Amino acid sequence: MKIIFKINIVILFKLLFVLFINAQEIDYYTPDNVKDITVTDGVKHINYIYNSVPWNINVVEIDINETNSFITVKGQDRIFNSRETLSSIVRRIKNNNLNIVASINADFFHPNGDILNSQISQGEFIKGVSTKRSLFGIKQQGIPFIGVLAFRGDLTTKDKNKIKINACNTACGVETVVIYNRYFNDTVKNTGNYKSFLLIPIDSIKNGKSYKAIVSLINDTGIILNDNRYAILANGEKAEQLKKLLHDNDTVSIFLGFEKQPEEFSELLGGLPHIVNFGKDISEEQTIKEGSNKSFRDTRHPRTAIGYNKDKIFFVVVDGRQQTSDGMSLKELASFMLYIGCTEGLNFDGGGSTTMIVNDKIVNSPSDFTGERSVGNALLLFLK
Repeated sequence: MKIIFKINIVILFKLLFVLFINAQEIDYYTPDNVKDITVTDGVKHINYIYNSVPWNINVVEIDINETNSFITVKGQDRIFNSRETLSSIVRRIKNNNLNIVASINADFFHPNGDILNSQISQGEFIKGVSTKRSLFGIKQQGIPFIGVLAFRGDLTTKDKNKIKINACNTACGVETVVIYNRYFNDTVKNTGNYKSFLLIPIDSIKNGKSYKAIVSLINDTGIILNDNRYAILANGEKAEQLKKLLHDNDTVSIFLGFEKQPEEFSELLGGLPHIVNFGKDISEEQTIKEGSNKSFRDTRHPRTAIGYNKDKIFFVVVDGRQQTSDGMSLKELASFMLYIGCTEGLNFDGGGSTTMIVNDKIVNSPSDFTGERSVGNALLLFLK
């Protein structure tokens, strides 16, 4: 009994100590050490150390200008079986002759690599869904955006019949219509009550704008996908409806974008939750609103985030689960982002996924004992 009592006292003491530390008012304006390195014109890498917590935080501060550009990249350039380390993603994209300066991991993902939210890369949908979760995007004018968006798709036949497209590159459910491209898989196959239709785009494919495509084949077995081959898959009565409305060599019009958002996005990907809005911490209410829980919000974890103000965009990573850095709650993360100047901020996937690369070097300390984790997608900064 004495041994059990002694052990319980130790556990209680540790719990009280953690609660005491978390309850302390942290002075974000007085870090113990700040190392500020100019990466290139308009880009800084800043390391903040807070010994008392402790915290090790890396920030890339990026001027919003015509030189600094962004690209989102899906692991393996595929939806499924597609996890890839950030280092591998950066190497792969650099081989395409992009001058990658800095990068961070981004959206939450399933074990098979499928991301939870929408993603757009270079104006084209990698995935389009409707969720309660917030997204970060770059509009065509280079303006950053954070907010919740509902996917919207329409196919208009040559006879002006309009068919709703429910999603892009996800499983086709009951009585739904889904559009697919090369990011989904090599093929789209028909099974049971499903029917697929091949579409060959004849206009530039950009979200937020209608483009024309030719229905060149109606196939009962499946469709091979590549750079210029899209497919529509429908189920049940929706499949029968499309079968009646679409004919070989028809020219149709397709729109892929978002409800109540007329502007195009050059890049877009998801996170959870929106934690800074109009210069205020909204992490408490937004966590629940976007479908997460108090434990995720209040427990200190390694964190990755994106933020911005009218002049700058900020990549932020906070190490955690280590003696040198404890990680942050979402409230602490929001407070720090407000301190560095963010008026808007979005939390990305954290934990063992948290990784930042600057000039080909991992500058933080990923928390997995095996090192860098394979992730679902990433946000990269490159110079034009």
